[in-house]
Amino acid sequence: MKTEVTRTLKLVPAHFEVEEHHNYIYTCRECEKNQGEGDEIPFVRADMPKLPILGSYATPELIAGIINSKYVNAVPLARIEREFYRMDSVQISRQTMSNWVFRCSEDYFSRIYAYMRTTLLSKDVLHADETWTKVVQQDGRDAKKKCYMWVFCTGEHDEPIIYYEFHENRSAEAAREFFKDYTGFVHTDGYQVYHGLHPGITVVGCLAHIKRKFSDAIKALSPEEQKNTICFKAS
Repeated sequence: MKTEVTRTLKLVPAHFEVEEHHNYIYTCRECEKNQGEGDEIPFVRADMPKLPILGSYATPELIAGIINSKYVNAVPLARIEREFYRMDSVQISRQTMSNWVFRCSEDYFSRIYAYMRTTLLSKDVLHADETWTKVVQQDGRDAKKKCYMWVFCTGEHDEPIIYYEFHENRSAEAAREFFKDYTGFVHTDGYQVYHGLHPGITVVGCLAHIKRKFSDAIKALSPEEQKNTICFKAS
């Protein structure tokens, strides 16, 4: 009579595959037989597949999976390490994965960083801010040392670029180094460091921070006084 089609959805868990590459090496046997003193025997070696990290067994797919898990899905390397072992009993230490990420960042992603920075500094208007973060056991220092992540980005109506820089402190040197060759408008909060940049930069105050002061002032009023005050609401 007819065929009824029923569709279901199943999940195929991720798994590991070991790729084995056989690289042949050729030499001339006749040259070996007739080899004279000082003669070199020619040989040819087949090329190995190019891997992201020379001398490592890590494939592009494996490194991309680690980066995606850590930086897109916010999974710590320690959990990725345990998950790999549960999947196929594959043991890759978090230290090894961290080294892979650092190496690829230096060898490949640094070019993207440089391009983003150059493009960012060509804009007329930039935004800047910084926030503290804790770093565990960095270079033998005390655990959970308080450091800072500086962020610089374009405006809402411009080409979207967000650029992060890690610094051990909140000193003016980080901002001065980043903006040393920049000329334009910098939209930021009231942190004095930005107001001490070179004359080619015009600092634009943040309206959200200004509104905060009015909101705090209104909260300090009595209930009766607040009724007669225009309230500033967050957009």
